[in-house]
Amino acid sequence: MVIAPKETEKSLNWTDAISYCASLNSRGYTDWRLPSANDFNYLWRNRMTTGFDGIYWCADHQEDFKATFQYFCFGYAGIKSTDYRDNYFLVRAVRGSPDNKTKG
Repeated sequence: MVIAPKETEKSLNWTDAISYCASLNSRGYTDWRLPSANDFNYLWRNRMTTGFDGIYWCADHQEDFKATFQYFCFGYAGIKSTDYRDNYFLVRAVRGSPDNKTKG
């Protein structure tokens, strides 16, 4: 799994976060996506969340108007919960999967 080089400069609502990742063209790749809660857990377990500080949207959606978010404080994983999709949180795109060892 590869993490985009930077997060969004401003927070986005969940729908815009999905669109942002789907349209991202970074490092010559266009297959970026919003990470799932499991992706964030993988990144944290493998010490790949250094520099993450804030609340980030996950791709998972729980109910009609809610989606999952993950809170990081100085790279450490904190609360994972749901909130309304029209709230604004940070976005950090990923590509590949935890079993994909592709560098990029």
